[in-house]
Amino acid sequence: MDDEPPSRPSPRPGRKRCWLILNDPCGYVCVLCTYAMAWGTASLVNIYILLPRLSGTASVLHFFWYNYIISSLVVSHTRCMLTNPGTAKDHLDEELNKVMRWAHTRQAQAAPKAAPGTDWEGLGRSEVNRRKWWCSKCETFRPRHTHHCSTCRACVLEMDHHCPWVNNCIGWRNHKYFVLFLVYAAIGSVWSSMCIILAFFNPAEPPLQLASEVFFNEFGVVDGLGGGVDRSG
Repeated sequence: MDDEPPSRPSPRPGRKRCWLILNDPCGYVCVLCTYAMAWGTASLVNIYILLPRLSGTASVLHFFWYNYIISSLVVSHTRCMLTNPGTAKDHLDEELNKVMRWAHTRQAQAAPKAAPGTDWEGLGRSEVNRRKWWCSKCETFRPRHTHHCSTCRACVLEMDHHCPWVNNCIGWRNHKYFVLFLVYAAIGSVWSSMCIILAFFNPAEPPLQLASEVFFNEFGVVDGLGGGVDRSG
């Protein structure tokens, strides 16, 4: 048997179901921070910069494409978070798993006994290779580039890493959504920053006026809510 497990075979279609990691509080916090930053920045740009200047074809197109980028960012993130990254137990052929389990058990039973002159290095390497082929936690065959994630509690095909910002592993089935999320996030960040910088340096609108408008409008909402709570008390 070769030192390396074979590459991932043609997977069988996985079951259509919603995938969500529920055992990682850090993932919840990171996801909430991601959505808060995305929607908070977009709201600031829309309410205080784009909508007040919404007149003419250019400004309408600017408003449309900016919000298209932000919406695509959120959709890509959500799909990456809710897509099964490609767990080996759900997406590999069942017959292949049975064969690999049988081979794993057979090799374990046929392991040579220690004897004078035993090649301990070779024996240890054989044991490591045998364990690398099979995951005893998931009870499944592990092709090459498949790793067990302790957070997702599964072996993920072509696993890249576990990302807390999407509360999911990045693997065979959600690589595309993760890359799209990064692209849209980069474009949205640069676009939002340029809108805010240009608005503050706009000669027709002094920067202090824009800053005070944002601050007092936001502070007025919070103060109004606080006053309502005080009066109700």
